[in-house]
Amino acid sequence: MQTTLGVLGGAPYTGEAVAENDLVAVMVPPAVFERLMASSPAFRAFVFKAFADRLGDLMFVLEQVAFVKVEQRLAHALLERADDEGRVTLTHQELAVVIGTAREVVSRRLEALASKGVVASERGQIRIIEKGELARMARAGEL
Repeated sequence: MQTTLGVLGGAPYTGEAVAENDLVAVMVPPAVFERLMASSPAFRAFVFKAFADRLGDLMFVLEQVAFVKVEQRLAHALLERADDEGRVTLTHQELAVVIGTAREVVSRRLEALASKGVVASERGQIRIIEKGELARMARAGEL
């Protein structure tokens, strides 16, 4: 979304992204982008559809950050990303990006969960110990 706004508004791009799967990225120079927007209805429709989809995602994240506690968002993210053995292989920074908060906040919350025996933090991964308790936390307010 920020990329599209940057190209349309002539502003520099300063965002970051996390790819959860392999991807192919294509860079289109601003002049080519403007020409395609002006001359190709299919390209223009693609850009605005992608923009609308990302705007919907952004509104969801803003809603979550504004109205859902960090603990709930963290519990939900851990459960959603755990493998069959209850391991989550994301860094604290990656989790922070996922739930829309700072790395320090995630680290503190994970320490609190570890002290309660709900998770165990290990280098490069988090292991869910009490899945039922984490699920209860995620449901409190229904994400």
